[in-house]
Amino acid sequence: MFESPYFEPWVGSQYGNESPRLLNVGESRYDEEFTDRKIIQERLNGNRSRTITNFVQAILGTRHWEPGYDETGFWNRVLFYNYNTTFSPVERDYRCHGTNG
Repeated sequence: MFESPYFEPWVGSQYGNESPRLLNVGESRYDEEFTDRKIIQERLNGNRSRTITNFVQAILGTRHWEPGYDETGFWNRVLFYNYNTTFSPVERDYRCHGTNG
């Protein structure tokens, strides 16, 4: 389809059968080794990721423990592309800081 090594969107197996079709566009990449396709495949193989779970919950409007949450079905029905293909080695500090620091 495309010859660019940087264009590898995730296309779910049922994507063409859905109406409306859903395109999810990402804007950041924090893993040098895993492409977006590999990360999604890892999720489908049962590996957990807080970021991906939060993303899917937001799209579906359902928490992962509630009835109707179907991540496998979600990824099978959508197209996902992360337009930022460059790894961004950012260290994040999630600790709470007071106003002084």
